[in-house]
Amino acid sequence: MKKVIVLIISSISLPLCAAQVASKSKTLSNPLYSPDIITEHISGEKADKKYFIPQITAITEDMKKKGIEHQGIPQKSSGILRVATYNVHGWRSPLKKFSDPIGTDFDAICNTIKEINPDVVLLQEVVFRPKQTPEVFSKLGYPYHSFCHGNPKGGDFGNMIISKVPFAKAPISHNFGTKTKPHDRCYTKVELDLKDYGARNLVLYDTHLDVESGKQRFSEIEQLVSLVHSHDKGKNVLIGADWNTVRGRPALTYLEHHGFTDCFNADKLSEPKFTHWTSHNLDRLYLWNWHLPIAGCYVYYSAASDHLPVIMDIALDKEGAAPSGSAAPKKEGSKA
Repeated sequence: MKKVIVLIISSISLPLCAAQVASKSKTLSNPLYSPDIITEHISGEKADKKYFIPQITAITEDMKKKGIEHQGIPQKSSGILRVATYNVHGWRSPLKKFSDPIGTDFDAICNTIKEINPDVVLLQEVVFRPKQTPEVFSKLGYPYHSFCHGNPKGGDFGNMIISKVPFAKAPISHNFGTKTKPHDRCYTKVELDLKDYGARNLVLYDTHLDVESGKQRFSEIEQLVSLVHSHDKGKNVLIGADWNTVRGRPALTYLEHHGFTDCFNADKLSEPKFTHWTSHNLDRLYLWNWHLPIAGCYVYYSAASDHLPVIMDIALDKEGAAPSGSAAPKKEGSKA
């Protein structure tokens, strides 16, 4: 999605979301943004005021009416494996174009990641510098990474997985399409070894589907389903992505028909109203063959990017069991 908004943080105390009412753990600062002072920070040269101000005002009012203007996210405990998917907009703020330089915007993205403290992050729209990007994230505590090039000929733009947890085997990265006609969209895949927890290994795919062509998106979904069903039997599978489409449309309907479940649905939680500041729900964590206990699913409201981080907590201990009050493992998804 190319339309963007810039927002200003307001300091408001946060109630816990329904899934965490019983929890006594501290919550992250996760404020909603106030539309009242947007006009002071939007220039007519950079944004269309007629679109952005009414749009964010409408979103804000709708959230208030529904009582969902805040969602508490617990501080991550030692028994939790936290996974997040996050489109970082080329490390730029929502108001900037891809030609703008990286600077404080990159720091804002990093600060958002540090605040939510995931163990694994599936990033989209990454500008990748081979000698710089891995080093930066290693210093942030993510020494393991995998990157795929959106352009089949190479380049520095694509998707990246960063992890605090070692990979069980070498990562895999490919472009969708065929060898003779590759798409300018790619996926990268890693596997985490969870045998010490008495659990099946966790396979993670990170991708970003085509934005213009529904036909191409559907083709990419078909390939993802085929890959998982062919290569990942007997493992827990998670796909994090900017899907560039919404539920009810052909691509995600096909995905769900073949046994994949959105993490909010798997944990019987209400879905977020939006994951992109234009009010669309584009970013999801989909699960397949899932046997791990889910401790919670969340969205973190941040103006660092035009997308919001979507987060899932997995409860792990040496027996692979869920702590009291968390969701039970889910049944195996259907196979093609």
